[in-house]
Amino acid sequence: MAYLLMTSDFVTRWLHDEDFFFDQDLMGSNRACQDLQLASKEYAPKEYFCCTVGFRDRNLESEFREYLSVASKSRIYIGYLCCIALIIFPDLIFMLANLDFFETANYPVGFYARNFGTTCTNLALFIVGLAVTTIVFESKRMKKKRVVFCISEVVFLVFTLSESLRFTYSINDFDNVFGLGGWSIFLCFGILTPYISTFFMQLPLLLVVEIVGLACVVLIGVIPATTGAWSKMSRENIFQHLLTLDPNSFCYGNDQCVSIYQVTYLTPVVIACMIGFIIILVGLISEKAARDAFKSKKIIQALTRQKELSLVKQRDDQEELIYSIFPKMIARDLINRAKEDKSGVGPRSDVLALGRTVARMHQEVTILFTDIVGFTAMAQQSLPYEVMHFLNNLFTAFDEFVDLESHLWKVETVGDAFMVAAGLGIEEDGESSSSGVVVEMLSPSETCSRNMDSSRNTDSNSVIASSDTGSSRVLEDSGNSSTIMSYGRTGTFILMDPKGAQRKAKENSMNQMRKEQLVLSLSSSMSSATGKRDEAKVVINFGVSALQEARCQQMPNGEPCQIRVGVHTGSVCSGVVGRRMPRFCLYGDTVNTASRMESTSIPGRMQISQTTYNLVIDGDDELFEWEPRKGVVVKGKEKMNTYFLKDTF
Repeated sequence: MAYLLMTSDFVTRWLHDEDFFFDQDLMGSNRACQDLQLASKEYAPKEYFCCTVGFRDRNLESEFREYLSVASKSRIYIGYLCCIALIIFPDLIFMLANLDFFETANYPVGFYARNFGTTCTNLALFIVGLAVTTIVFESKRMKKKRVVFCISEVVFLVFTLSESLRFTYSINDFDNVFGLGGWSIFLCFGILTPYISTFFMQLPLLLVVEIVGLACVVLIGVIPATTGAWSKMSRENIFQHLLTLDPNSFCYGNDQCVSIYQVTYLTPVVIACMIGFIIILVGLISEKAARDAFKSKKIIQALTRQKELSLVKQRDDQEELIYSIFPKMIARDLINRAKEDKSGVGPRSDVLALGRTVARMHQEVTILFTDIVGFTAMAQQSLPYEVMHFLNNLFTAFDEFVDLESHLWKVETVGDAFMVAAGLGIEEDGESSSSGVVVEMLSPSETCSRNMDSSRNTDSNSVIASSDTGSSRVLEDSGNSSTIMSYGRTGTFILMDPKGAQRKAKENSMNQMRKEQLVLSLSSSMSSATGKRDEAKVVINFGVSALQEARCQQMPNGEPCQIRVGVHTGSVCSGVVGRRMPRFCLYGDTVNTASRMESTSIPGRMQISQTTYNLVIDGDDELFEWEPRKGVVVKGKEKMNTYFLKDTF
């Protein structure tokens, strides 16, 4: 019961010498990722001598036993079947075929009980062992499949005990059949043959050594020595046995025949010992190969987990980068589209490789531009890295101001210009609270598909109009409240209105031209005018902070830093443009007007338009003081009424 003892909890705790984790030891190892065989050698757990006891980490050893039991399942089945076959033939068949001989030779009744009864018992023993092993393997409740090794140990030990008793009482009974020393033939061909199955059952080495070693010691060494069987093989006894032969025979009294007789009857015993040694040697090689395969499997699993974690981290980093570039709602939309594309058949697999452009209309968005006064002259007089260092310091401070207010969104920086906006309705983690128009441009294949689907669902309320430049087809869907608009060769757009049900009721009473104008004029808005006023004030506060920060900076040429600030409020269209290095951009006349407010301002001052002024003015509770400016000529527009923020700081 050595194997059962070595796997007991007490011995396991006593032998436990280390805690080995493949993930920790392989972490950060590039060499392990490149060469699995090298990793198996350098990052392998320590083992006791000759693999007999196993790993020093007994938890890992238990896991290996579990792995080995599952891997040896078919081999164990075949081993039991071979043992059953080797007991039936030649042992049981020999007994049944020679019943008449044993009766004629006047063998005692106990001979049948010892031999025939023991053979049937051994046959039943291996059948029960096979049945119990099958139950363990096939049972879902039995989690520890390594119990089959303990079953094999018990079966073979009971078999060894049973055959030892039979061999002890019958060792001299076969001399009448095989002559002097006939016990060796009976032992090798009638008792030891079932042990051959351990050659390929792939049992643990400790168990193989226990089964085969115990059988060889007891059946070949102890029992023949204690019963005097070995003494019968001496030269004197063999010579006396030869004298009992026919005097006319060649071996009668021939001393040369004594050596031949000894070799003939000792050869089966020697061969049995050699086979036992070979079985143990093969068990050692199989054990080592199984342990190497187990370690390779664990290393592959660890590397796979590391790669999965690396991919997850890479995906999280990519998503974090996208969230830092785009507003949360836009970034979430891009990520979701990328996941859908990856799960589909299309070739688009990159998170940033968009198959369509989504544009959103916004109303009463306040936009601010800043520009550094004298930047071009300074850039010509300074080294490039000095200019970059200066811009980085200044714009980093501006970024910190943006981070302080959730309503602000940094749109872009172009050269020395810095652009922020508020009122886009995209600052929340959830879906945008704004209800407006979403314009989605489809690829040609998607256009054909959707047009075909839409044509099947067209009802009497559908209107088709045409013009010189193309056709416009408006298809209404009460469920999705969407509109498909196709304009010649320029592309196809889908306009999805969250308030489609209300809009549909109004559009039914209008003509087609009125419908298109209404669809394109719909825009998102805040729930109240107060919210837009607060967002405009947030932009003004940012402009004040930017002016103060700029005065604290010094340009590389030694001149003090001054900026111009311009603000305007109006409707804009937002969207992600391009596939390569996509950008979240704002378009519309509001953007141009805000830029003109900055360019027509003066150094160190903030200029706002009449629209923004009307929005931020708050009756008796004015946070800012403004001074009107005479009509300012703006490129592409008539004179505009603008206002300067009074320089109170």
